[in-house]
Amino acid sequence: MAPKSSLKGAVMLSTLKTIASLLFVLLCLVLIWGAIERGRNATNGTETSYSDLLNQVQHGQVLDACVNGTELWGNLKASPNDQFFTTLPADHGDLIQAMINAGVEVSVNVPRRSLLGRFMNSGPVVTLFVAIVLGVPAFWVLFRKAGHPPALSILMIVPILNLITLYVVAFSKESVAPAQKS
Repeated sequence: MAPKSSLKGAVMLSTLKTIASLLFVLLCLVLIWGAIERGRNATNGTETSYSDLLNQVQHGQVLDACVNGTELWGNLKASPNDQFFTTLPADHGDLIQAMINAGVEVSVNVPRRSLLGRFMNSGPVVTLFVAIVLGVPAFWVLFRKAGHPPALSILMIVPILNLITLYVVAFSKESVAPAQKS
C-alpha cells in the first residue's frame, strides 16, 4: 500500500494538471472568439493614407465617411461603390473639420465594447484579484507550515517582492523540523 503522503501528492498533481489544462482550453477559446469577432467586423476596402485622404477631402472628392473608433471608412464621389479606409491618428480633428467644411456626410459610430473587450481591458485587475483570492491563502498556509509569519503571503501579490520573499523563505533555515518519514 502506498504511503498517504505520496498518494496525496499524486492527487494534488493530478488536480493541478486538470486546472492547467482547463485554463489553457479557456485561453484558446478566448483567442479564437477574438479572431472571429475581428473577422466579422472586417470590411473590404482600399487603404488610403491619412495625408492622401485629407488631400482628397480638400479637393471635394469624398462623398461620405464614417468614423468607427480609430478607423475611418468612406466612399469617393468618383466610385461610390468602392470603399476606402484609413487609420486615424489621435489628433484627427483637422480632417473631420475639413470634411464638414467640404460638405462630406460624416457619421461617427461609438464602438460598443463587447463583453470580451471589457474582460480583456480589465486583465490586470482580474489577475490581481485571482492572485489575491487563490494565491494568498495558499501561501499563508505554506509560510505558516515553514515556520515563517503567514502575513508574508500578502507580499506575493507585489511583483519583484514576491520573488524576493520566495527566495528568502526557500533558503532560510527552517524553523519547523521536517516531517519524519516512516
